[in-house]
Amino acid sequence: METSGNSVTERLSRHLRRLPASTTRGVDSIIVDIIRNPGGALLLTYTLRGNLAALRIPEPQAARRADDLWRHTCFEAFIGIAHGDAYREFNFSPSGSWQVYTFNAYRQGRLPQPATDPNIVCRQEPTTFRLQATIHSDDLPTATVLRCGLSAVIEDHAGAIEYWALQHPPGKPDFHHPDTFALKLDLT
Repeated sequence: METSGNSVTERLSRHLRRLPASTTRGVDSIIVDIIRNPGGALLLTYTLRGNLAALRIPEPQAARRADDLWRHTCFEAFIGIAHGDAYREFNFSPSGSWQVYTFNAYRQGRLPQPATDPNIVCRQEPTTFRLQATIHSDDLPTATVLRCGLSAVIEDHAGAIEYWALQHPPGKPDFHHPDTFALKLDLT
């Protein structure tokens, strides 16, 4: 818990893990910082460290909703209520494109979810790339305790993909799998 003047801000940091079967090695680490602001929004900052020259990072463009962002470098959050099957998938591309889907159960009933632009901001240094996105409180599932999966899809210049998540289920990459929802967020 951090305090600033009269406002209180909660902050968490979590390391993502590379899927063991990933064959590329352009990324050394990915850390996600989560800040809950006093208004209830979640500010997510994904910090990637590695050989950025080897990675395909989409160029910034005007913010817009788009599908299939996970086919290229993309940062994601999966958020559902603690004791339920429904969840939302938030996709954030370094291009500024974004998408939010709602599911009523594991990979079931995918629909675009009305949402507010997450205001994606990116910064790049020689070996560090940061993407910051805001999940507005109105866009979160309505509950006091949420389950959360954080992940990233990182593409290199050869088109190979690395998959990163808080936790991976056995086998192929599957960010929707219940095992990947490894973080509980208590909003009370």
